[in-house]
Amino acid sequence: MFKATAMLAALASANNTPIYGSYPGYTNGNGKTGIEIELFFDYLCSACQAENPIVEQLLQQEWLGSTVEDQIFVRYTPFPLPYHTHAYQVNQLVPYFMDLCIADSTKCFNNEYRDFSYDNLSSVLSMKDTSKDAFITYWSDKVATEFGLEATDIEASYAGHQTDSNLRTLWKYAAGKGVHATPTSFVNGVHLDDVPFTVDGWMTLLN
Repeated sequence: MFKATAMLAALASANNTPIYGSYPGYTNGNGKTGIEIELFFDYLCSACQAENPIVEQLLQQEWLGSTVEDQIFVRYTPFPLPYHTHAYQVNQLVPYFMDLCIADSTKCFNNEYRDFSYDNLSSVLSMKDTSKDAFITYWSDKVATEFGLEATDIEASYAGHQTDSNLRTLWKYAAGKGVHATPTSFVNGVHLDDVPFTVDGWMTLLN
C-alpha cells in the first residue's frame, strides 16, 4: 500500500505541465461536424502569410450542405519565431485583441488584426535598426489608426503584465504540443506532416 501511494505521489509531482481548461487561442467556425483544425501561425512568417488567405477561402467553400466554416472549428494560436524582427511585439497584441473582443463584442478584430499584420509583414521585417521601444510606439499608432482605437491604450498594454503573460501562455501551449515552426497544423489532435497550401488540398483532407 505504501509503495503504491508513494508511486502515485511521484507521478503527480512529475506532471507539472499546466492543463488548460479551455483552448487558449481564438476560434472561427461553428463546428457542426466536430472536426477541429488547429493552426499555429507567426504573424510575421511569410509562409503563414501565404497560408492565411487559403484558410479564409477554405472556410467559405460549400461542404455538407452549408459551408466549411459552419461545419468545422479553426483554432488559431500565435507562435512568434525569434528570428523574425519584432515578431514578439506584433504577436503580443493577439491576446490584447482577444481580451478586447471579450470586453466588447462590437470590437472583435481577431481576424482583421491577423490580416493587417500580414499586410504589413514586409515593412515590419525591414525595420531591423528600430529598437523594441520605438517599434512599440510605431506599431501602436499604426494599429490604432487602422482599428479606430486609442494608441495610448495599445501602448500601455505592452507595459502591463497581461499581454506578455498571455502570449507566453499561448507560446507554452504550442511548445507543449511540439510546435517548433510555422505554419504548423493539427486536425483533431493529429499533427499534419505537411500543411496543405491549396484549398483543394484542405478539401481533400476534410473529405
